[in-house]
Amino acid sequence: MSIAIAEYASSSEVIADGGLYIRKPIVNKSEMSDFETAYIAQCPDCKNINFSNMPVGMDGKPCAICGRELKSRDFYRSIEPRSGFVAEKDVQDVPLSSQERKYKTEAIYIGDKTAYPIDKFDYQCGKAKVHVESTANDSSVVKSTDFFYVCSKCGYSIASDEVGKLFEYEDYKHGVSRIEKTKNKHDNPFGKGKCDGTILNRFCLHHEFKTDVAKLTFDYDTSDQETMLSVMYALLNSFANTLNIEKRDIKACLTYKRENGKMEHKIIIYDAVLGGAGHSRRLVTKGGEILRKVIKNAVELLDTCKCEPSCYRCLRNYENQKIHETLDRQKALAFLKALVD
Repeated sequence: MSIAIAEYASSSEVIADGGLYIRKPIVNKSEMSDFETAYIAQCPDCKNINFSNMPVGMDGKPCAICGRELKSRDFYRSIEPRSGFVAEKDVQDVPLSSQERKYKTEAIYIGDKTAYPIDKFDYQCGKAKVHVESTANDSSVVKSTDFFYVCSKCGYSIASDEVGKLFEYEDYKHGVSRIEKTKNKHDNPFGKGKCDGTILNRFCLHHEFKTDVAKLTFDYDTSDQETMLSVMYALLNSFANTLNIEKRDIKACLTYKRENGKMEHKIIIYDAVLGGAGHSRRLVTKGGEILRKVIKNAVELLDTCKCEPSCYRCLRNYENQKIHETLDRQKALAFLKALVD
């Protein structure tokens, strides 16, 4: 599901059976009510992404990080596309040039009050104390970074970057919750002729899943997001290499809280396998030997790399391509050196 949202959502290109298939409208069984719908809002103060499985009432909902009151109008709807996607009926010739591949998702740790606690320890690592905790059956969400406009009558959809090609400027504005289309009827994605639906509603795509999680909290200055993103990917790469774990089987994201007027970040490492595979919990041991070794190996890799600001050898990968210019080897190295005994 996570791969589908990243690579097979509307406006993506897929080559299959000798042809090029473009834009796969979201499949529905009969009506939009068949979808699992969630509600997402980004706090304007702390930028935290708030997630709710239930509709938000008129009274709103406080931000999970800073407590700011978010109104119901601040939340937009998201679909979990459990029924998959459908390709356009028109198949094009395969182009001679390679396809443009963009990874368009982000991970959010939402937590679960019913998650099962496994271990919790404090380690003294160099100049800082590190708090580690592992949980099972914890909750994370993968969501698309793009919006899609979906016909509630037939399931036809278009990506936000295609809207300008199909509608006059006066008919829409990017960011609005819906587009009213009064002419040029679209094709029903199931081959049932033209659809007379006139309203396309805005959604993003998401997938919520349960898995094993390891949480790393540092008694150190973690307020700089660029530094912590770089540290996160350095530790994630080192963790996979040190314990011989397939890199696609573990993922990571940041969460944070407001402390003394600053946003302090926490690193969340989780299994990308549904239900968890026990990888992340291996980081949490009584004496902290595994974590210390992971940090040491991360420092050695960053110290021997000569790139500026980062490269595929140390911090970059396919999935974090949207923040490649943000990742900084020197910032991660300076932070992690302080954690080496």
